Amino acid sequence: MSASAHFDGSKAMLAHCERVLRGDLGSLYQYFDDPSVQEIMINGPENIWIERAGQFERLELSIPSSTLISAITTVANINTKSSTKSPLLDARLPGLRVAATMPPVATSGASMCIRRHSSQVRKLDTYVEQGAFDPVWRFDSAKTQKIVERPSDESIAQGGQAIADLFRWIVSTRQNLAVTGATSAGKTSLLNAIAQEIPATDRVATIEDTAELQISVPNHIGFEANPTYGVDIRSLVKHTLRYRPHRIFVGEVRGGEAFDMLDAYNTGHPGSAVSFHSDSAESGLYRLENMVRMAPEASGWPLADLRRQIALTFPFVVHAGVLHGWRALNEVIEVIGATEDGYHTKSLFKRTVEYY
Repeated sequence: MSASAHFDGSKAMLAHCERVLRGDLGSLYQYFDDPSVQEIMINGPENIWIERAGQFERLELSIPSSTLISAITTVANINTKSSTKSPLLDARLPGLRVAATMPPVATSGASMCIRRHSSQVRKLDTYVEQGAFDPVWRFDSAKTQKIVERPSDESIAQGGQAIADLFRWIVSTRQNLAVTGATSAGKTSLLNAIAQEIPATDRVATIEDTAELQISVPNHIGFEANPTYGVDIRSLVKHTLRYRPHRIFVGEVRGGEAFDMLDAYNTGHPGSAVSFHSDSAESGLYRLENMVRMAPEASGWPLADLRRQIALTFPFVVHAGVLHGWRALNEVIEVIGATEDGYHTKSLFKRTVEYY
């Protein structure tokens, strides 16, 4: 498959493709023709979802892995290909946009995300009728996630239960979070614990060098970088956007992929999280800006603008550490803002050591 492909098929090839897809994805094809379905999400052979009228629904069906791979191969074959082979596919068919990922990059088996383009143009009057232009959007609170109350700064400073409540508030209000620390400091373990608070109705994508994050939500798609196939974290951050996630967890950033992550977190994916190495929570902000600048696109980004963007993207940074063999939380800061001179932060929690 090519890393990026575009429709270039004859009518005969299209007809063949449709026959193959109807055979391979026969149990799903009814949803291709349903105007209320916007997205078909195949996280793996036995984890299949649709988005219908803005709501995610899990389908009680499965597709054999070999059949799913056949469908992906068919889509790839009628699209133009580059000379570089890749387990990632971004393709178009008439009325459809298809993103697909093959193992081992897709950690739960071959996956696809199929976007149906609407056959009708939505009119302004339709927006009005559906309440899309109303100043207040009302939800049934019994059907939405409960927003927990943020603990006071005084209680957070005392640690304990208030820290757990702060993390629950961060997740429920969809604040982005950066987790920093040294190697083996417990960053992944802390992210795993925080991720357990994500509501089951959310769709979560994870991107890692080595798959370690444990996401309990049922609608989860995981990707693992693979140097053998030329698939790095940066290419996966871009690719993941085609998979319609609510939240994106990046297990570790080390370089220019930080630029793409920053962009992704500011394009409709609040409540995401990332981990990376640093010596403290505040120094993590400066390391992050250095990693962003490793991307050629960010080389000319004015420092003040870059820092403001980082401050807006990550309102909270937490630092994990090891003390005498114990992995623990060492620090929590809130990022208030930034200028060319640096970041304005507020220390919410900082561990001190007393010997006796």
